Amino acid sequence: MYSNIAGLGRGWRSRGWDRVVIAPAAGAHPNITAASASIDTPGGLVLVDWTQKSSGGGNCEVAPEHSNAQLTCVAGGGKSGLFTGVTFASFGTPTGSCPGPFAKSSCDAATSVAVVAKACVGQSSCSIAATTDNFGGDPCVNVLKQLAVIMAGDCAEIKYQITTQIPLGSVSDVIVSTMGAGAANAAVFEGNVTVWANGAYTPGSPGVTGAEASSDGSDVIVHTESGRYKFAIVADA
Repeated sequence: MYSNIAGLGRGWRSRGWDRVVIAPAAGAHPNITAASASIDTPGGLVLVDWTQKSSGGGNCEVAPEHSNAQLTCVAGGGKSGLFTGVTFASFGTPTGSCPGPFAKSSCDAATSVAVVAKACVGQSSCSIAATTDNFGGDPCVNVLKQLAVIMAGDCAEIKYQITTQIPLGSVSDVIVSTMGAGAANAAVFEGNVTVWANGAYTPGSPGVTGAEASSDGSDVIVHTESGRYKFAIVADA
């Protein structure tokens, strides 16, 4: 499950996960459209979270308490790539998963929408701390909470999205599925920055060191240093 579905693996001659290979089974199994897995390694956490057909016209994220929700409105096909409003926001114990829908529970910070709107509306990307301090108090004491957000915006529809976390001192090869488009025709974004277009690597995203087409030309292999990355293939890039 970890290697064949989520796609977590070690590179050739890897020691202590210093060379990570992320190769999810996106598109290989028609009934599996998302997977998430993580492993504690000597250098830190290795994580992968991938989804087919993410939310179009916006972005969705669930962040556990004491972490950050990272959202990006990907531009493409003439889109401006800016968030225009908050479709859903709840810091507490909302139910549901991305791409939605969600439902609020009795544990919900009244400031949820206002805090998310201030951080994200009018921006192409934003980060929101899922902490009681950021939301003006604890909506339910001694309960583990999370922040669930769905943003609306003039964003390109995401066909495939993969989030990775690579520990300090490690490097990675991330196989980004083009969902049948082929490497020659696909555009790959890291956040809101293009890293692959017109069949070639495009520099400019911090931590991304290169990219190339897979041997059969079907996918794009992106090379990274340590860090957290969110790669996306959009429908109308």
